[in-house]
Amino acid sequence: MFPDGLQTVGEDAFSRCKALRAVTFGEGLQTVGKSAFEGCQALQTVTFPEGLQKIGKRAFGYIKYDEKIDGFTIYGAPGSVAEEHARANGFRFEAR
Repeated sequence: MFPDGLQTVGEDAFSRCKALRAVTFGEGLQTVGKSAFEGCQALQTVTFPEGLQKIGKRAFGYIKYDEKIDGFTIYGAPGSVAEEHARANGFRFEAR
């Protein structure tokens, strides 16, 4: 879990990290940069706070380029940026 108050995760910050299986962000997160978690093949779920404003291209759920992680799920508030990102990228979305 990332702590409350973290506002930004930069581009490629955790790309190709093999140990991550789930990521939960605390309140205050506003932006996740492009490819921030791209290539994290074991990553199956990400949970976002309601105030999220932007998720960069291929930030989550991609092994590389257009190759997606099977079964990847995004959790977040209904009608949020998280849901929009899930729908736009063909990922499963679950309201929390």
